Amino acid sequence: LAFTPQKSMVPFLHALVCSTIIGVTSIPMLTMSRSTRDSFFVGYGWFNKIYKNVAGLGLFNGYGLFRRMTGVGTAKDFQVGWAGTPPSVVKRPEIILEAEFEGGQGNWTELNFRWKPGDVFRIPLQIAPHQPRLDWQMWFAALGNFQQNNWFVSLMHKLVDGCDPAINLLGDTRLLKQNITQIRASLYHYDFTRWNFEWNKRLGFHKGGDTTAFWIRAYKMNYFPPIQKGNASVMEYLKLRGFPTTCSLEICARSYSTYRLCETLSRIRECGLVHACWLFLIWILYQKSRAQRTNTGKEKQN
Repeated sequence: LAFTPQKSMVPFLHALVCSTIIGVTSIPMLTMSRSTRDSFFVGYGWFNKIYKNVAGLGLFNGYGLFRRMTGVGTAKDFQVGWAGTPPSVVKRPEIILEAEFEGGQGNWTELNFRWKPGDVFRIPLQIAPHQPRLDWQMWFAALGNFQQNNWFVSLMHKLVDGCDPAINLLGDTRLLKQNITQIRASLYHYDFTRWNFEWNKRLGFHKGGDTTAFWIRAYKMNYFPPIQKGNASVMEYLKLRGFPTTCSLEICARSYSTYRLCETLSRIRECGLVHACWLFLIWILYQKSRAQRTNTGKEKQN
């Protein structure tokens, strides 16, 4: 057989390129812990030089927006894990809203958001690349208190006041059919349900109980006290911080184009994100097919 150096070099070049990419992109990941940051691997010096030259291009980083999730909780006295770090604890603080509806004196009902964790039996939803602003902000609000998040006080005021634009941000349709007399918020710590494996037992994560739920949670504290409709102290609090105390229903009616945009977004949200993606894909295929037919017609004319 004739020797063909061109073809024989292809696998080698592929391996070289792949090894270089893996080595360079691993540099920012190594800064996640002291043990990996102070250690070296084969080719570290060479890869590090390449990384410094291309880092300004922003082609890669440690991990998306956060190298480590802003979780809560620790695995005490158990120093085993990846790269010498303690085992990962994925607990996340969650604010759970509860409402007392008219006629249900003393009965508090949890209110569910469209995407963020709430009902422990609801499967976590795939929403990327969509970033629901309210659900995203609720995560950060849970890391602090409502005094640091004045918008949260405004949200609670709008919900108890029956403001439709605020109610539509949530995923609970009961709010549209019943009047709220009181509303409050509690802080919980959520974690994925851990199966009865030896690793989870050693870490103390498996607590037993119902494993059909997707989440397990623990109550931590009262986040926001109960308020009633027209609470004078809340309205004064919002006024001092520049928040409107009335429900504005004219946001989507300022112009015809704005109204149509609001209506379209509302319909997409009600259909669901998955359905919206399919509709968008169908629209792209339709536009592509239409463009092809137009080009074919022009070619025939020519």
